[in-house]
Amino acid sequence: RRALALRYGATHAVDPATTDLGEFTRSLHPGAADLAIEASGNYHALAGCIRSVGQCGRVVALGFYCGPGAPLELGAEAFHNRVDIV
Repeated sequence: RRALALRYGATHAVDPATTDLGEFTRSLHPGAADLAIEASGNYHALAGCIRSVGQCGRVVALGFYCGPGAPLELGAEAFHNRVDIV
């Protein structure tokens, strides 16, 4: 899917299980993102989206998440930064 995304115009496609999306986003843009959209259903990607937005940022979770959400640590980022997860 990442290769297909790049083929159709995405500028970056990273593996959320091996890349810290928060650090990656901040390396591309000063500060944090206002909005992140997660559509893969991958808990690592959802956790990375939460890390990539700034205080009071919004994360739109479009994926279907199955099984235990072990990669999520909501107290570490989401609640502390008052992230709005829709």
